[in-house]
Amino acid sequence: RSDGFGWHVLVLFLNSLAAHSAGLCIGAWVRNMKRAMTLQTVYMLTTMICGGFYVTRIPTWLEWVGDLSFIRYAYSALIKIEYAGAHYDCPKGRCRVLGDDAQLKQLPGGPFIGIQLAALA
Repeated sequence: RSDGFGWHVLVLFLNSLAAHSAGLCIGAWVRNMKRAMTLQTVYMLTTMICGGFYVTRIPTWLEWVGDLSFIRYAYSALIKIEYAGAHYDCPKGRCRVLGDDAQLKQLPGGPFIGIQLAALA
């Protein structure tokens, strides 16, 4: 689907910008190179795990860490861009990938990507 290509590129650009900003922030905060790299690795793994990228069932006391994850916002925006209103061939005719956009409404911000773009910017 080529209709969402510009939005896809914008989300990837903002995700890259957020990742660079996190790296620069940690690098400015921690002066020792080895410690900064270790802290950056711990931060990235924590945000990927708690952001719902690898694990979807997160304990309730750790859910707030997912709100700090820029990966969560980029991933949910890319899902919305790719699958909103998409139809694919199925064995029994045409079917929707996400029935009635129910799964899109469960993502942060509902079916729209404005909140994800604002969080990444």
